[in-house]
Amino acid sequence: TPEISPDAMIVCVGDIVTFTHTGIPDVGNETWITSSPDVDNLSAATRELAWNTPGTWDVSLTYAIPGCMPLTSAAIIEVRDSVKTPVISCADSGTDFILWNWDAQTGVDYEILIDGSPEAIITETEFRLDNLSQGDMRVITVIAKDDICGDKTASLPCVANVCITP
Repeated sequence: TPEISPDAMIVCVGDIVTFTHTGIPDVGNETWITSSPDVDNLSAATRELAWNTPGTWDVSLTYAIPGCMPLTSAAIIEVRDSVKTPVISCADSGTDFILWNWDAQTGVDYEILIDGSPEAIITETEFRLDNLSQGDMRVITVIAKDDICGDKTASLPCVANVCITP
């Protein structure tokens, strides 16, 4: 009976999954099938596949010996799109606060650092820092967390307003 074994079941777009197979006799025909429209390199005893589209994809190997019933082995691979690098803006500021915001991403946690020190882990796409003095500059670092495909990080300095007296 053929058996296929992927070296990973959850990967990121563009990552290579190596499939090995066992239980194949020396005679007969093997047919690899995948539900994905964009895989690469189906050949030899070790198959290396990469996906350009996120999703859950089936991969199967069917082995047929003439005069015998075909045998099939299958695996399901989850391909994830990686998070995007946050695009941060200085959204607002007063004489005692700074408000930053960034683009929204579904299901992403953001780690917030202010001047390099951890401040919070949030799901919101804005962060307000209060109790500042006029002209204080702070640098926010926003880390979009992705345990599978890798975190993406961006930083931006902003300044609390200076009150100009007439």
